[in-house]
Amino acid sequence: MKSRIVGMYKVNYMIIALLCMAFNLSSCQKTKDDYIKDFASFVEKVQVEYKDYDESDWEKANETFESFAVEKLEKYRSELSPEEMNELNELRTTFVALQIRKGATDFGKKLEDSAKSGEKAMEKLLQEEKGNK
Repeated sequence: MKSRIVGMYKVNYMIIALLCMAFNLSSCQKTKDDYIKDFASFVEKVQVEYKDYDESDWEKANETFESFAVEKLEKYRSELSPEEMNELNELRTTFVALQIRKGATDFGKKLEDSAKSGEKAMEKLLQEEKGNK
């Protein structure tokens, strides 16, 4: 009788364990809505922080973007409505615009730095020329 009760506890324990595992697996499954929400959160984060990004940050952001814009898109494409596809297109456009804006800002800073360096070099040459006369 005792072994029968122990056996029942084992069976009940196994059933509970299997139900918990099934619940955990189902709660880990991502949906298309999760994908859209995660993609939007990623783009919003980049929008807030992009001005401070260095090359390493952009490499990571580009990898994440590619995962959202290519790999995950292919996974959910058949489930997406035209409105959702438009939303994803807007997210992709926003990310690319941020990259361009950051690149243009960096280029402008480099151009400004070059102009200052050229100005200093010109002043030095003029001073040397005045000193030689």
